[in-house]
Amino acid sequence: MTQDSMAGMQPIALRNGFGLMHRGATARGVGMVLCSPWGIHEIAARKVLFQMAARLADAGVPVIRFDYPGTADAIGIGAERMATWVDAATDAADALKLRCGIESIVFGGIGLGATVALLAAAAKEDCCGLALLAPVVSGRRYLREIALGAPVVEEGLGIRADQRPTGVSIGGIVMPEGVAEDLGAVNLLTAPIGRPVRALVVARPSQPQEVELGDRLEAAGWTVGRATFDGFEAALDNPTLAVMPDSVVEAVVQWGSSFATDSRPASFLAEGVRRVIVQRGGHCEEPVLFANGLFGVRTHPDDRAATPTVVFLNSGYDHHAGWAYQWARMAASLAADGIASLRFDTSNVGDSVSRSGAPEQVMYSVTQQEDVRAALDFLEAEGESRGVILVGRCSTAFTGFHCAAADPRIRDAILINPQRIIWDDEEDVEIAIRIGPRPLADYRRRAISGRTFKRLLAGDIDVIGAARGVGGHLLRSLAVRAAPLLGPLSKANRFRHACHRMMSNVSSRGAGLHFVCTSYDTSLEQMAYYFGPDHKGLARHPGAQLSIIADADHNVTPQAAHDHVLDIVLRTALSRADSRSATSEGPVSTLPSGGRRAEPVRA
Repeated sequence: MTQDSMAGMQPIALRNGFGLMHRGATARGVGMVLCSPWGIHEIAARKVLFQMAARLADAGVPVIRFDYPGTADAIGIGAERMATWVDAATDAADALKLRCGIESIVFGGIGLGATVALLAAAAKEDCCGLALLAPVVSGRRYLREIALGAPVVEEGLGIRADQRPTGVSIGGIVMPEGVAEDLGAVNLLTAPIGRPVRALVVARPSQPQEVELGDRLEAAGWTVGRATFDGFEAALDNPTLAVMPDSVVEAVVQWGSSFATDSRPASFLAEGVRRVIVQRGGHCEEPVLFANGLFGVRTHPDDRAATPTVVFLNSGYDHHAGWAYQWARMAASLAADGIASLRFDTSNVGDSVSRSGAPEQVMYSVTQQEDVRAALDFLEAEGESRGVILVGRCSTAFTGFHCAAADPRIRDAILINPQRIIWDDEEDVEIAIRIGPRPLADYRRRAISGRTFKRLLAGDIDVIGAARGVGGHLLRSLAVRAAPLLGPLSKANRFRHACHRMMSNVSSRGAGLHFVCTSYDTSLEQMAYYFGPDHKGLARHPGAQLSIIADADHNVTPQAAHDHVLDIVLRTALSRADSRSATSEGPVSTLPSGGRRAEPVRA
């Protein structure tokens, strides 16, 4: 979606938090509520739901999207039961009707969001349509699939079984206990379905119960359109690699657009953009639009400390709330210590548009660095004069490093698991992303594992992908070993020179660089590549340091690892409040288990 599509997106207040309303040049008599899936699928679906909403709005159907209590930007809001999520959907519908002057509502959703959509539609007399994409038909079966599938997913991510939180969870995202309890009793083949309306069922070929649900609606007098959801796993299982089939998007947009029949001017256009402030205990949150297409959320403490603003950057294509909603949780915890923050989506990520002329693949691109500068310009225009502390992981650790070297407004950059410090223009971004963050030592460790051998025999291992990963590591290792023989002709030496020149730019103005690596991550190879196997090269640059977090995955998912990063951010921010150096511990430290625990957030 381009900047023209963003012109119609606007935050609006809901009873618990805020929603994102999409409007076109004209509004029709019908609007649509889009309900998200849950877990990793929610993170992966964010961008495509934004695109669906923008296209439907352009066709004359205003749309609202929202977060369930206890998830994403509503992570600090309690969700006692499944009914809390359904109420959030009906509240979004009422807000959309009020703001747009529409008469009827269509509910739609993906995965568990489709289940919420059906339950909300059954409770609303003004519902005139229902779009179900890969709906969770049986809650009990869905919970069982999570229980079986989450350990496999987390093993691939590098999360141990003993690091999993209690309850229903996947990838560090925990389903509220009451929601999980109620979900176990949900069966859409027997649940009340409301009066007959038009429906669209997009079913996965491997899930006959989804087709059976469409049959049930037809038998009850509904007019049911059908489509096939091929490639569900590729669309939602990995946020960074997610590709939603065009056929699915087209089916929803064409079906939804068919409701746009009662054309009239949009009644809300004259109201202008309203500032939305969501009050929490001890702080408030403000959804913001800036730079002609970027979306973010500012967190304002009630009692502001004299510290720089912390700016959280996307990790890959995880949206602004962060992996397992880490950034949203950290923002609330920092606010308890008086520290303000902004978490935002760069171009073509999450809820931000794709800028005209920018590449489709934005990871490691100059576009993301330009977006960071735009965010700093926005904060400066808003009166933030104390500078910023950037926090980025993986590809945006690279972004943060390059921005810190060029922009004096950046007081510190906390760079978590950087996979690259200097980008090699001869390298293919897509291949680098698919190789992933696993270091050569981890491949060796897994290769001698009996479990790995069993999975290999069962055909559960991507042998080609593993070979590509090992090959990439070996080539980089050879380049490093050859560097002394080639001198200035060596690419490795040129990259090292560029890295140290940029770090000198940072240290010369008194700014800090804090590299944070987990103990089994490729980023440690980057540290050795640029600073030597003992990392002593960091000592050349005042304000540069490295912390190594033991027993954590690339995404820093376990709570203890999350708390370590939070503690680093907190200490860095507070050190800037009283002008003390943030490097008193020396250039390298290893963080043991335990540490500061994030304070709970009261809604």
